[in-house]
Amino acid sequence: MKIKFVAFSAGLLPAFLFLVSSSLSQQFHTYVVKDLYVVDFPPGYSIGPAPVALGQTVIGSQLWLPPSGDVVELNPAFFSSSAAVSTDGHQQVGYGYTGTNAQHASLWSGSADSAVDVHPSFAGFDQSNASGAGGGRQVGRMFMGQGVSYVEHAVLWSGSAEAAIDLHPAGFKTSVATATNGEQQVGSGLPTGHPSHALLWEGRAASAVDLGPDYSYALGVGGGQQVGYLTLGALGESHAVLWNGTAESMVDLHPDWAKTSTAYATNGESQVGFTTVIVSENPPVLATVATVWSDTTVSPQDLDAYLPDYLHSSIPYTVDVAGNIYGLAYEEDGTAHAIEWLTSAANLANISTRTMAGTGDNVLIAGFIITGTQPKPLLVRGLGSSLADPPYNVPSVLADPVLELHDSTGAIIQTNDNWKDTQQAEIEATGIPPTNDTEAAMVAQLAPGSYTVVLRGAGETVGNGLVEFYDLDTSLDSRLANISSRGLVQTGDEVMIGGFIVGGSDVGDVLVRAIGPSLAQYGVEGVLADPTLELHDFTGALIASNDDWQETQKDEIEATGIAPSDSSESAILATVTGGGYTAIVAGANGTIGVALMEVYKLSSSP
Repeated sequence: MKIKFVAFSAGLLPAFLFLVSSSLSQQFHTYVVKDLYVVDFPPGYSIGPAPVALGQTVIGSQLWLPPSGDVVELNPAFFSSSAAVSTDGHQQVGYGYTGTNAQHASLWSGSADSAVDVHPSFAGFDQSNASGAGGGRQVGRMFMGQGVSYVEHAVLWSGSAEAAIDLHPAGFKTSVATATNGEQQVGSGLPTGHPSHALLWEGRAASAVDLGPDYSYALGVGGGQQVGYLTLGALGESHAVLWNGTAESMVDLHPDWAKTSTAYATNGESQVGFTTVIVSENPPVLATVATVWSDTTVSPQDLDAYLPDYLHSSIPYTVDVAGNIYGLAYEEDGTAHAIEWLTSAANLANISTRTMAGTGDNVLIAGFIITGTQPKPLLVRGLGSSLADPPYNVPSVLADPVLELHDSTGAIIQTNDNWKDTQQAEIEATGIPPTNDTEAAMVAQLAPGSYTVVLRGAGETVGNGLVEFYDLDTSLDSRLANISSRGLVQTGDEVMIGGFIVGGSDVGDVLVRAIGPSLAQYGVEGVLADPTLELHDFTGALIASNDDWQETQKDEIEATGIAPSDSSESAILATVTGGGYTAIVAGANGTIGVALMEVYKLSSSP
């Protein structure tokens, strides 16, 4: 399960971009299977290399869309027939046949009208097809001739025929690109005098890395990793393999109990594919087992174990950055279902808090902890003026917000007033810079530890402000955890509201606390004497409310070990599933004061 935290003012919806935080590490995980819809295979179908991603399915000329499996016909008027073989959940790629029966690589964006013939114009190459998409780029091959005159080159596209790049590396007789995540491309080729070698590119032919060894094929790429298979022995039995950018880094993922194995995709931390096992010696019968690995040969897990009773086999094809896995599962009679394995590890990420930013103890303060071992790149934004614009329409905004980032000792690490004054290029590169030049932002690389961000107005001005944190690299093992925000809680639209978004359909526990009186022991003046707390779902319906935490859930909250220290403070322990939630902190009987709102990630529920 993924949890993302956001806080904003009453009546507002979070209209921010939230990056998904990866919850995976080299360990076993639990999953919940979500049956998305039935896939009615078209006549003469064949399964492509990545037929299911982010809930989309492509087979033949048809596209199935989540959540209900609505079918879209993709064949455009300029092709006599066509087939989409892969999707990244946004674009679909494959090929179509022209009036002269030439095969041309094709790209779609969800409809027949969106189809683009991306066949490149390199001399002599009269046919092509695309096999993978990701990060706004597409890969495949172009080919010509037959027999000894056959020529085949890997190709990279960026949405058009004119943008095609010939990836064919020197010293290879043929090459094919199979998958891309936008930054890297993988495939295979025939080096002179050798059988197939797996290949890795970074956008151009000269960047090619021969991953080797003989009889190896790369099928998927993500998070700096590459996966595929290696054939061994006279019977050509396949072993799933993993690379980290070089031939020397290859890891044989094949478990000793399996007959064969293949890895299709990776997100940098988990690899998905299948293994086969012998279920009968005479006659020999093999059974396919959907499998996920975590970087090692001893880490495979049987994903079929999570299938409901009416589904008896499955194949996973893709895994997203959050660790959720997508594939096809089958009933006994062959009826196919698009399914998603939802990972159950919970994390907090991407914080934002909106409330009145005053002076002194009434400035807006947000705290967070980075866990793990690796430095975490973050974007921090301090917004004010843009909150007055639709759809927010916030009154009395902070005209010129200033940000300060402090470490655990209180030392200032970084400051910013107007975001274009410093780090403009880095902030724009994130794709989510502030829209007003007077707003503040900074990009920081932070080691694991505790941090605080202060938002105040330049020149001691006051007003409603918003502070946000965005995780810029969710592939790292470091995580945002135990998020808190402190500010002045008033009435009406100026109460404090915290929201968190739960990805997927898994379940997990969170403890939400509203702290007031106990802040006084830390020297905070004007504290909220009697905070109240409400928890709402994404529709706005009230799930739970609390005034004094000992009145409800006293035993359960004490069992967490982080119960509030003052009986007049509030807390709610909740089991949450997929969707958005909102926590409202206000003062009992319309009182105002400084309060602290906290969201703690607890364990995932079984």
